[in-house]
Amino acid sequence: MSQIVTINGRPNDLDWEPSLKVGTPPLWRPPIAINSEMVHGVTINGYDYPPCPSGAVLHMPGLPGQGATIWDRSRGGNHGTIIGATWRRLPSGLWYLHFDGDDNINCGSDASLDLGTGPFSIWLWVRITATAASYQRLFSFGTTADQLEMAENNLNLKVYDGTGWIGSSLTLTLDTWTFVGLTRVNDDYVVYMNLSTNSLANKNQSDIDEKLILGARARTGANAMTGDGSLFGLTANTRTTSMMAKYYQETKHLFGV
Repeated sequence: MSQIVTINGRPNDLDWEPSLKVGTPPLWRPPIAINSEMVHGVTINGYDYPPCPSGAVLHMPGLPGQGATIWDRSRGGNHGTIIGATWRRLPSGLWYLHFDGDDNINCGSDASLDLGTGPFSIWLWVRITATAASYQRLFSFGTTADQLEMAENNLNLKVYDGTGWIGSSLTLTLDTWTFVGLTRVNDDYVVYMNLSTNSLANKNQSDIDEKLILGARARTGANAMTGDGSLFGLTANTRTTSMMAKYYQETKHLFGV
């Protein structure tokens, strides 16, 4: 099977058969993100994929959708090792990962993920298919201690700031693709869900300097989510509400939203 892919306005035929070697970054990796400053995204069969955001240290569009690695298209090169999660595909052509309650993605602990006490923005599209009261992690930083986490607890989005869990006013809908994000400036956090926001002011300004795990608790590998995840991203700066809303608007069509 071959797909017509447009890169920077120029069509290319790329073979997406499982025989494509994924032991090294795909041949078309550089045009997707060059030094995190691309102004053009990628179009696959008429569906637009947004470019790598400026300042990104993690940008995972899920291409080419196979193998035991999910490639980071940012300059950070924080490729994720897939542990148990399986590749699936949406009608738009977007590849995503399915987590069945004991899977995760290990993004490692490269220096580019050492956010310290500084600003950051992290986001993903998620579809929870089975909720729990056990804080299913969407993402988690920490090896020796839980440094920063986001989880769903009976579908309520919650944030762990290094000292305790903080409930938000935002609640997911079961079996529904939803854009979720978290930003920080000093000790102020903002939780995002689609176009809704919830500010969490004067919280602990945790020092983030240990590995990042997507879909489970970094320190133990437990509390894994059941559902689907896609378009994971992280910047070492704070994206504004309008920037987060723009990314949501640019990507929602891929999920049929």
